[in-house]
Amino acid sequence: LTQSCGQIPTGLLALFFQQVLGMGGAMLLLLLLAVCGLFHWPGVAMAGAVTVGFAAVLRYRGSAIKTVGASDHALVTLPEWCALACAVLLSVAVSWRFPGAWDDTSYHLPLARSIVEHQSLVANEWLRFPYFPAFMHLLFAGGLLVDTWLAQWLATWPVAVTLLGLMGTSRWVFGHAAWGVFAWALYICTPALGHSLGFAYVDAGLALFCMAAVLGVALWARSSAQEHCTLLMLAGLCAGFAGGIKFH
Repeated sequence: LTQSCGQIPTGLLALFFQQVLGMGGAMLLLLLLAVCGLFHWPGVAMAGAVTVGFAAVLRYRGSAIKTVGASDHALVTLPEWCALACAVLLSVAVSWRFPGAWDDTSYHLPLARSIVEHQSLVANEWLRFPYFPAFMHLLFAGGLLVDTWLAQWLATWPVAVTLLGLMGTSRWVFGHAAWGVFAWALYICTPALGHSLGFAYVDAGLALFCMAAVLGVALWARSSAQEHCTLLMLAGLCAGFAGGIKFH
């Protein structure tokens, strides 16, 4: 999808959409398990094994579904890899803490815990908020199967992926990724993100998919092949994921 019609520049932006689609696919898989009442360790392990095996078979048979290849990784320079590594280390470091920023222990983690306890998608009578199908909470619930730290890291990982998108956009527009790093530094210093960074909040994931949707439309608008709807479909898919994270 990310290489179809040559509409997405290779390198950082291709890797960005790869990460976004990977997160979206994982959330859809967890949603399927929750709907079927299989949200437990054996169910998650079995679904993961089947998904990996299916992807390996498609790759082995030379399927028409193309993935981001080694050439896209080669187009990322060493300073860009270093910036991404710093963002990943930051996401790990800030997540290694006890929960307690308010919304995480009042709403998000209790909803994720309800999913784990019932092993399915449930409605908590004490948490009456428009979260459906609660994609980020499904990720948190998957993390809670291991440890609270993993749930908080899954909430923070979209911040690192956002750097990938901003760097890719900066290189696409300006020819280099430096302005993307600067924009990301301003982003993580905003009061809203500064308060919730490292805790199990859904806002970073919501912002990531909203950004991906807007970026998909921008790429389509600048494309020389606007008759193709691939990027618009990608933007709509990302917008749908954003609505499934937090609708209001």
